[in-house]
Amino acid sequence: MRRRKTQPAPPQLLDEPLQIESLDMEANGIAHRQDGKVVFVEGALPFETVSVQIHRSKASFDKATVTTIHRESSQRVTPGCPHFGLHAGACGGCKMQHMHADAQVAVKQRVLEDNLWHLGKVRPDHLLRAMHGPTWGYRYRGRLSVRYVRKKATVLVGFHERKSGYVADMQQCRVLPPA
Repeated sequence: MRRRKTQPAPPQLLDEPLQIESLDMEANGIAHRQDGKVVFVEGALPFETVSVQIHRSKASFDKATVTTIHRESSQRVTPGCPHFGLHAGACGGCKMQHMHADAQVAVKQRVLEDNLWHLGKVRPDHLLRAMHGPTWGYRYRGRLSVRYVRKKATVLVGFHERKSGYVADMQQCRVLPPA
């Protein structure tokens, strides 16, 4: 017997502002509601106070997107790519362009340490200093898609849009090395 698909609940605005505590492994902000429920917030950075719109709700957690930033993190920067963002049609190739490059490295270091502990029960005795590379033009092995779009009568080459199978309509990508 097949399961009947249920329609997802419509997005709802959360009336309480949230304090973002940290980031998860997918670069989503982690906050706790007043009732203790965990909220994963796309587009938020640690130490920010934000208003959110919940788009998925489970018994133990909610998934949400930032609607308003009341107090901005010192780690927040203006993204260097015009295709970056949370809006429909935004490129999904990067997730942390709104975060300072040094903070990105620190988050990736913490995720590595957490994975070593949770997956292998290993804590390193000594950590090497984090390596910093170029901020732009570093992605030599980007997985690009190519699609012919009949309505536009053009070929699109690029990364997929955020949470979509469509190819983002973009003319350049700053994380790929110049041709």
